[in-house]
Amino acid sequence: MAFYDRIALQWEAATGDAGGALKRNLLNEVLLRRLVEVRGGWVLELGAGNGYFAALLARHRRGRRPARMVISDVSAALLEIARTERPVVDAEYLCLNGAGPYPFEPVTFDVVLATMVFQEIGDEELVRALGECGRVLKPGGQLLMTVLHPRFVHSLDRRGELAPAPGARGRWTMPGPGSLRLPIVIRESSEYERLLAVAGFSWARSPRMTAFAR
Repeated sequence: MAFYDRIALQWEAATGDAGGALKRNLLNEVLLRRLVEVRGGWVLELGAGNGYFAALLARHRRGRRPARMVISDVSAALLEIARTERPVVDAEYLCLNGAGPYPFEPVTFDVVLATMVFQEIGDEELVRALGECGRVLKPGGQLLMTVLHPRFVHSLDRRGELAPAPGARGRWTMPGPGSLRLPIVIRESSEYERLLAVAGFSWARSPRMTAFAR
């Protein structure tokens, strides 16, 4: 059973329709601004959780909907919550590990969205995931990904708020919404950038976000 299957109901209660405090107060607005025009395009969301962002996107871009929207998560329990509590018309719901591989043909999607997903997987998995994102994106397509800032993760470590993940050598857990503890990998910004470059992505910086394109 996937970790998020075990905590699905707690996750839903803690994050709800906006994804939790950080996403409600900051990240959702930034993502919606950074997201390219999706009307008529194909969009894949990895690690969609309870489906809050796909539903938010559907409301925000009403009348400019993607031609295809794939909402995916490794947790079947969270995916069922997304399907029943926040259904998106004509969306496809797929149980999929964001670490890959992905069951799609090359150059299929205009956008791949991964919000607070890749911070939870190890280096080998991240290399595979970014390679898969690059494979399924069309030329000029957009990978819109977010991770917790490494400085924040290091601050948790300094305060003694990280703990070893049970049964996973070199992995950690951090405080999450409510009383949850969530997986986290300690990784520098430069390492994300290096792995993205290896996968063939270029990026454009802004004061609040770095956007990556294929």
